[in-house]
Amino acid sequence: MSKRPRPRPPRFSAEPLARVPDEESLGPAMRALNSMQRKFVMEWAVGPIGYGAKTRALRAAGYKYTEARAGQLWANPRIQAALLEVGGKRLRLDAFTAIRTVRQIANDPNHRDQLKACLALLDRGGWATQSHHTLTVEHAQELVVVATDEILQRIATLAEKAGLNPVLQIEAAKVDHPE
Repeated sequence: MSKRPRPRPPRFSAEPLARVPDEESLGPAMRALNSMQRKFVMEWAVGPIGYGAKTRALRAAGYKYTEARAGQLWANPRIQAALLEVGGKRLRLDAFTAIRTVRQIANDPNHRDQLKACLALLDRGGWATQSHHTLTVEHAQELVVVATDEILQRIATLAEKAGLNPVLQIEAAKVDHPE
């Protein structure tokens, strides 16, 4: 007798947390979505993280949750493009928080990562560590010709047509070149 999985209680409330910005402030990927899809993208972007977060975002956007519906929505390339667009905007905004935090660490002489923070600021501020590499490339061309019976016969034929001594031409082709 197999055990049925225990149903888990919802971890998050399905109440909407996000506000969809005005049409003018949306990027092209968000404009390509309908209103429920936009709500879903924004709910996923600002909602809680963890088990049940995707379900919460679907329900907060107004969707009736089913595994099939969730899979269709996540696989939609327009949804993926909008998530990338919204995520990129959030990362660019959060970068200023990161800069401020790194500056605070760099200015705290008692912080154990002060040196790392200082080096990071120097690196991104145009004072990166520079290294100089010299690479010498030498090309040695070596021509290897294999004189098979077929090639020697062809040399003899062409030498006769050109009015040259075929025996001398064949002997010149057979000379081994030192390596």
